[in-house]
Amino acid sequence: MQSRIFQMKSAISWWLFGPIILMIMVFGYFKFLEESSSIWISLGVLLFIASFLINTKYTIYSDGTLKVISGFTPFSKINLHDVTAVVYTRNPISSPALSLNRLAIYKGNSLLIIISPQNREAFIEEMKKFNASLSVVLK
Repeated sequence: MQSRIFQMKSAISWWLFGPIILMIMVFGYFKFLEESSSIWISLGVLLFIASFLINTKYTIYSDGTLKVISGFTPFSKINLHDVTAVVYTRNPISSPALSLNRLAIYKGNSLLIIISPQNREAFIEEMKKFNASLSVVLK
């Protein structure tokens, strides 16, 4: 049975999510003034966004597997032994990363996933424990 040996939450770009949350709250307030039942829509959207902010995490297991969860969505497991490169990036493409300070994880020329751990350097060091030949590219 695999056991969790390292887990890190996603870094969050509050300059990006703060205004979005504020807009939803303001919209909800004005819709509430028009029709009180509409507050449930805004609350639902806020809870949906909160699920990502609270539950986006990256877990490395003892067998060298990386598991990524964002909100209620589990992503494919990644075998760290197969990873060839980790690239520092600020690519805004949709991914389970809540910050633009990201790491792109590659297997050969194929992009596997983009993540944004709170401490990128520490996360890479944990990955290297399973793959010493891992190439790290600074951009």
